[in-house]
Amino acid sequence: MKKALTLVLIAALFSCHRSQSDFEGGEAEEKVVESNLILPPSQTGADKYKSAPVGSRATKDSFSRKIIKSGEISFNSDNINLTRKTIVQVTKINKGYIAYENEADVDNTQKEYSLTIKVPAENFDRLLQQITSTAAKIISKNIRAEDVTSTYYDQEARLKSKKELENRYLQLLGKATAISDMIKIENKLAEIRGDIESLEAEFLLLQQEVAFSSLKITYYSQPVQVESNTFILSLKEAFADGGNRATAIFLFFISYWPLIILLVAGFILYRTRKIRKLKADSSE
Repeated sequence: MKKALTLVLIAALFSCHRSQSDFEGGEAEEKVVESNLILPPSQTGADKYKSAPVGSRATKDSFSRKIIKSGEISFNSDNINLTRKTIVQVTKINKGYIAYENEADVDNTQKEYSLTIKVPAENFDRLLQQITSTAAKIISKNIRAEDVTSTYYDQEARLKSKKELENRYLQLLGKATAISDMIKIENKLAEIRGDIESLEAEFLLLQQEVAFSSLKITYYSQPVQVESNTFILSLKEAFADGGNRATAIFLFFISYWPLIILLVAGFILYRTRKIRKLKADSSE
């Protein structure tokens, strides 16, 4: 009898404990349903990058490396026309384009030509080698390679996360019935859209920098040979100096032309009166 009563009590306690667990589970489920109506903060690209399990597709090793290549090279050229023609040809062959070009004099003895070329990253090394082969004498060469893999995929993840967040707010907007809720959601959507446009612009610029390498080329014509005959140089300088002084004196007199006219007129009047007086004296 005691054993039967003990079994009944145990069964009753077990039943009560199970009912309470079911009740708590129902509350938890209800909370989950309610929380679905509130959007959690979006996870950044960096957070996703760190939280990705080893061996998953989100790990750094699984991404292709993103490198920004750039460089400068300067050299002397025996034939500037042929050098420019060659640069234009190899740029076209390597599917690049000239983004900037300039020409300037250097101390009146030689000319300086500057170009900036944009070329697909995979053709950068070949273009550099082809242009270097045309140089008479390399003056300087500087090549850089910047690894932007983390930045690239972080921005890509951020942009994707923002777009997903925008879609979820659009879904909420479709379900909203109160005007106040609609206004709040639309304001949030405008903020998210601004973030997306800013991220898209930054990501597009980064993509272009990765896809197209930049090479700045500066080449010089051979210096003009200065005449070694010092007598001829001195004679030229004397003629130039004399011409400059003559011009200065002429300009000086021109600037005082009213005074000069008065002096000339006074001299003519004086001479005229003197001549008249001499004639009068001789007639007496």
